[in-house]
Amino acid sequence: MSRKRWAALKRRLSKAPDILQPALTLVRESADAFPPLKSATGGAVHVLQLRKTRKDTCKDWETLANEARERATIMDQDNFRADQLQEEAAKYKAFLQEIQEAAQTSRRRLKGLKGFLHIETEKGTLDHYSKELQKKREDFRAIQAVSNVQNVQEGISVIHEEVGTIHEGLGTIQEGVMNIEEIMKKIQILSDKTNNDIQELSRKTSNEITGIYLTLSRPKDQIMNLYRWDLLFF
Repeated sequence: MSRKRWAALKRRLSKAPDILQPALTLVRESADAFPPLKSATGGAVHVLQLRKTRKDTCKDWETLANEARERATIMDQDNFRADQLQEEAAKYKAFLQEIQEAAQTSRRRLKGLKGFLHIETEKGTLDHYSKELQKKREDFRAIQAVSNVQNVQEGISVIHEEVGTIHEGLGTIQEGVMNIEEIMKKIQILSDKTNNDIQELSRKTSNEITGIYLTLSRPKDQIMNLYRWDLLFF
């Protein structure tokens, strides 16, 4: 038989229990008049039920393990800055790893004929981990929310400090501007005084030059007379 035909046959056989169980249940319920048949069909129905329970349990374990694996991947991608949050995240990731390991152990225990003996135990373990995962997920979200609030508060505090620093800087700038204005006033006063001195000096120089010019413009005899008068006084 080729592999393709064998795979098709396996798919059909895998569906056989789902088809046989309703039929066997009907036979069992209608075989009250023949106890051996009822007992035989009852045993067969019980085996099929156990098989279905084992299959469902393995499937549920696989679903839980995949969920734990996905959450662990998300946790690895996050950057938890707060010390408390890092500690809780480490515990949460350790629990997710524990679920994945428990799922592998459960699948091994449920294999083969001996697996039927562990169905109830593994169902109880699965239920325990499912409830515990939900509880730890909610607890971690609560801690994460508190940490986020603390981070926001710290950010606001830093902003307040920065605003205070800016105010101090503005005060320093204002003082600097006032100092500059005072210096400019002094420079303006000095400039005005210098201009006045220059104007006064220019006026005096102009007067002296004018006097010299007028003196030089007089006739020679007048200059000599002035010279004689100067000699008399000296």
